[in-house]
Amino acid sequence: MKKKKPSLAETVSRNIRKARLEAGMTQKELADKAGFKVSYIARLETKPQNLSLETLETICTVLRVDPYKIVLGTASINLETRQKTVLLEAMDILKRI
Repeated sequence: MKKKKPSLAETVSRNIRKARLEAGMTQKELADKAGFKVSYIARLETKPQNLSLETLETICTVLRVDPYKIVLGTASINLETRQKTVLLEAMDILKRI
C-alpha cells in the first residue's frame, strides 16, 4: 500500500514544531512572543489546520526562520536563490490580497 503524502497543513504543523524545538523554545515561550495563547500553538503543532499568512509570518519572525522553510520543510534547503525569491514574492502578494 502506498504511503499517503502529507497535506500542506500537516507539513506546516510538523515544521512549526520542528522549528520551535530547533530554536530551543517551549510552546509557552513561542505563544508569549508571538502574542498567541499556548493552546493555539499546541493546536497548530498537533492538528493540521489552515492558518493565515499573517499568523505564519508572525511565527516565522519569532522563530527567526524563513516562511518557505515552514511551508516546504527540509527540501527547501536546496532551493536556488531565485526560487526562494519567487516564493517570498508570491507570499508577499498573497498577504496584500
